[in-house]
Amino acid sequence: MGVAIGVEHTGGAFRGEPARLRISADGNVEVFLGSSPQGQGHKTMGAQIVAVRLGWPLDKIRVTTGDTRWLPNAGITAGSRSAVHVGNAVSLAATAARTALLEHAGEHLEIDPADLELEHGIISVRGTPARQWAASEVLPPDGIEVVEAWHTRTARTSPASCHVAGVAVDAETGAVEVVSYTIVYDSGREINPLIVEGQLHGGLVHGIGYALFEEAIFDPAGQFRTPTFADYRIPSAPDVAIDPILVSRPTPAPSNPEGIKGVGEAGTVAAPAAIAAAVEAAIRQVAPHATISELPIQPSRILELMARGRDRDG
Repeated sequence: MGVAIGVEHTGGAFRGEPARLRISADGNVEVFLGSSPQGQGHKTMGAQIVAVRLGWPLDKIRVTTGDTRWLPNAGITAGSRSAVHVGNAVSLAATAARTALLEHAGEHLEIDPADLELEHGIISVRGTPARQWAASEVLPPDGIEVVEAWHTRTARTSPASCHVAGVAVDAETGAVEVVSYTIVYDSGREINPLIVEGQLHGGLVHGIGYALFEEAIFDPAGQFRTPTFADYRIPSAPDVAIDPILVSRPTPAPSNPEGIKGVGEAGTVAAPAAIAAAVEAAIRQVAPHATISELPIQPSRILELMARGRDRDG
């Protein structure tokens, strides 16, 4: 077994992350985000935040990313910054649109906007739920459109995780098998737990790769000897056949209104250290003084350490 605890800084700075939101007269909502995803779930994240902060049905919300016709500037997708920056920008836009809609509805209905509630696209009078209207009925003819940007002095958040790896080492071949894995993590407020779990699973695969397989090799002349995946090994399905146990212990981040911390690298940061500690513990059953001091942990290196340990202790 091996244990490693990691704290990372996420949410790399880009001041003024924008978001545009438009409520059409037909009741559909369009959301425009500048940051472009590569599979992280920006559209799902944005739609869910809008649904909650605006008070709108999720199936009436469409999210578009990376279109400079609507948002000419935005931050990159990296450093676990997207939910922190983009999520808070979307929250601001949805909140501003909600305020504008209720103010217009109050004027149209001759009711104090402070007495109106908006949930699932339905406007009702606080304390008198029987008095309600579809929000689309009281929208201005041109709808409502807002552009907001989240400005921050520091967007830094500090997600943390504790990794516990269980490995088996074949004393004859030096092969390492990861047989169990647990991650207890704090990524702040979780917008979509399924996406968070997917990020952790993918991050763990990266961590296993760094610990056991991936190595850029150069010969003495500086020639790169691992230019393809035939030479540069990465984990494949048999190497990651484990079903990791994921335990969420969230605490809100104080640096942003939504309390988000980011999760992109949380599955990766501590994994190589946890696996190295577990491998070291295993081979010390044969070589009590063996020390893992470099990655990746190749089978040949393990056999060498065990052989040295037998000679030293024998």
